[in-house]
Amino acid sequence: MAHEADIGSKRIFGQDPLAWVYWLISIQHLVVDEVLGAADFQWVARATDIVIKVKSSLHGAFIVIIDIQFRFEADMGRRVQAYAALAEEKFHLPVYPVVIYLFPPGPETVIPERYEQEFLGLSSHRDYRVIKLWEEDAHAVLQQKRHFLLAYVPLMRGGDQPEILHRALEIIRADPALADMEPVLAFMAIFVYDRAYIEQNMGWDMTVITQSPLYQEMKQAFLAEGEERGFERGTRKTLLDGLELRFGPVSPDVVQRLQGLSLEQLEHLFKTMMLAPTLDAFLAELPNGTNGASQ
Repeated sequence: MAHEADIGSKRIFGQDPLAWVYWLISIQHLVVDEVLGAADFQWVARATDIVIKVKSSLHGAFIVIIDIQFRFEADMGRRVQAYAALAEEKFHLPVYPVVIYLFPPGPETVIPERYEQEFLGLSSHRDYRVIKLWEEDAHAVLQQKRHFLLAYVPLMRGGDQPEILHRALEIIRADPALADMEPVLAFMAIFVYDRAYIEQNMGWDMTVITQSPLYQEMKQAFLAEGEERGFERGTRKTLLDGLELRFGPVSPDVVQRLQGLSLEQLEHLFKTMMLAPTLDAFLAELPNGTNGASQ
């Protein structure tokens, strides 16, 4: 399963789409003509896509597709190529594809920015813009008043500094128009900060986090994946994907310990996985062995 990240981003994006476009493309004299809804591109976009029609005095009208992903997937280039081509066919406009990755891959992974294929003497390629959120400067977001990015500062370079998190929250709470960002900021923070610190110093309990669009939509994806693949098998696979997102590669021992667990146990472990401050905290809740017996 691809690590898609529809985390309330469409709602946040919709508050200031022009600022997002300027940040992603960095060309002058842009106008956001339309943020396209699902009815406009049912056969083009997936749930995680943000598709907008843009106009430029220099470049004319074109389509921007923004795909937000938790982590790099090896088949991303092929997917970008496919969906960009479909968008070009549907709208009869050039397409500017952007992929935003929230979490870094392993140290040996090279993230490509081009899709290439050659077969029987024929070749094709498509370039696309890649944003690696962990390389973006959290300090710059605050200094340059890029308020549309405040919910993501914990994942940026320097975002693990408590003063950055406190300042981002202060700005969000001072502006009612930014209220939707606080649950997303709280959720992002659990990937970086100790849970006790979040609860004691930020005023966020776990209710705030479980009400965030990210948590709710990941939970829905978790259940949907289970229904599609067969409940136990599908939910186990989605749980493993979530563990990898939160804590990195999962050992074969953990995979083995998830075998044979009931759907009820897997659903409990999903919530545990999302809220556990460390992998050890999750493992403490994980039944030992394939028979579901508790440790």
